[in-house]
Amino acid sequence: HRCRLPPMVKSLGPGGSCSVYILEEAPRQPP
Repeated sequence: HRCRLPPMVKSLGPGGSCSVYILEEAPRQPP
């Protein structure tokens, strides 16, 4: 699926940055 990435994240690189952005965007829950 397409993930909306800000210019900063997009500049990091396609693909990898996408999954990283999703993790950052998702609420951090304790294990």
